[in-house]
Amino acid sequence: MEIQEIKAQVTLLTNRSIADSQSDSQRVLNIKIGANDQDIQAVAENAKVALEAIGFEVVDSERLSLTIKGAKELFEETFQAVIEMKDDTEGLTAEGSTSHASYLAAEKFQIPDELSSLIAKVSLIPSP
Repeated sequence: MEIQEIKAQVTLLTNRSIADSQSDSQRVLNIKIGANDQDIQAVAENAKVALEAIGFEVVDSERLSLTIKGAKELFEETFQAVIEMKDDTEGLTAEGSTSHASYLAAEKFQIPDELSSLIAKVSLIPSP
């Protein structure tokens, strides 16, 4: 089963004073504590515009994150990561086998320079 597009959650970076040495979980905690709504909205809008300019579709937004969709190749090129498909067969039905296919990043996504002031982290969303 071939999946045409991939979805991912993009965690926004809204506190620019966060040290690069901090882990992603520390960054998210600092964002929740230190950012005001106006700053978050501005970062979210700028991130949306930047991601759409690259070719991603922004399909949902929450306070500290966006959900994006795009082709596997676009994710690999933009975030410098190899993405592999994992096919999990669930079982057999009268019509044949049922399976879920999802993508896994073989390594951590690298945030490109043009997005580094807007995005803290990108995580693939498993297919339903």
